[in-house]
Amino acid sequence: MMAQELTAKSTFMFDIPAFIIHSQDCIYSPAFSTSYNCFWQLQLKKCKEYPKYYSLTLNAIPNPDESISSSTWDDRARFSATLFMHNPSLTLEHGPLGDASSKDYEFGIEKFVHSKNFPETGDVTIGVWIDDTKLENEKPEYHCLPTKPWPKDIIDAWYEELNQPDISDVQFNLSETTIFARSSILTKRSEYFRKIIEGSWIEGSQRGPQRSSQQNNYDNQRSVKNHTTKEPGNESPPSELSNDEVRLNGEKDTSPQEGKKYQINVPDIHQETFMELLRFLYTNYVEFDSNSLHRRPIDIFIVADKYLVIELRQIAKSKIFNELTVDNAAEFLFGVVWQWSDLKSDVMKYVASEFQKVRKTDGFKRIFRNSTDYPAGMEIMSELLKLLVPGEDDD
Repeated sequence: MMAQELTAKSTFMFDIPAFIIHSQDCIYSPAFSTSYNCFWQLQLKKCKEYPKYYSLTLNAIPNPDESISSSTWDDRARFSATLFMHNPSLTLEHGPLGDASSKDYEFGIEKFVHSKNFPETGDVTIGVWIDDTKLENEKPEYHCLPTKPWPKDIIDAWYEELNQPDISDVQFNLSETTIFARSSILTKRSEYFRKIIEGSWIEGSQRGPQRSSQQNNYDNQRSVKNHTTKEPGNESPPSELSNDEVRLNGEKDTSPQEGKKYQINVPDIHQETFMELLRFLYTNYVEFDSNSLHRRPIDIFIVADKYLVIELRQIAKSKIFNELTVDNAAEFLFGVVWQWSDLKSDVMKYVASEFQKVRKTDGFKRIFRNSTDYPAGMEIMSELLKLLVPGEDDD
């Protein structure tokens, strides 16, 4: 017989002195949990647009997996919530919490209570009832809580080990410069580089996979050939390398670095972008710069996708999703991210959810004026219409 899942209705409530509410514009409760990986917090905040009112919201606190997710947080979809307050007595039945994501993590109502209804003295209680809280009959393994990040001095120390010719045995030949790294680190951190360095690809055919590695400004990427990328975690390295991508020292080369055992050509990636890839492999840390031409989240995503660095790809994907706005989403969808199925899906869902605003933007209008500049435009619009008008039969 299948074991019955143990669930209960949970109540979380906090008494706040009235004088604190009158003196603060925003108050957060301590964090609380409805399962080993779902954390929440209540927020009582004065409304900006309606300064005489306060909002009461239930805020999702992302766990480590959710913090790098670019889709909805499915583990929270099971919950339903009712917000309440005592002194004054108010309730708001919010219902299911299934749409939580890094772009939508507050559940509640803006004009929950008028400030004149708060007492001058005593306590005000804020709280939430949450249905379907999971109970455990055995102590769970608590792997979800975030660990303390590496100290900055350790990150800096490891980064300084990168691009040091005297202690490196790998030479990356970029179009602008040469970068040096250590095979002992690359092989432990990247399956792609392990295959190169251990020789699995050197003895194979010299004709390699046609993988895109666009590093130009994404406005110039619309003509790049489409390809489909598997979901993160399901990638497998290509069996062959592209022509002249790697050679052992001693093979024909115009100017090999003396003592460097491995020569790897990287002709199509900017040095700033490639250095961020190597920084991550060395330190597990990456520095995005959304105002640059080579360290934007999309640049890091592309290089991580090419070299099968799954964790970095997901971090960059999450950053891309978090930086989506009504103004930039349409051109980003039609001009760039259609080339990666999982990223396209997340961006398309965002565009569909905000379509009434997106359709009025200059970017969306520009797509229709210059439709020939967007090679996947008709296909994307067809998929978008299916999200906007669900249930319609395909023609």
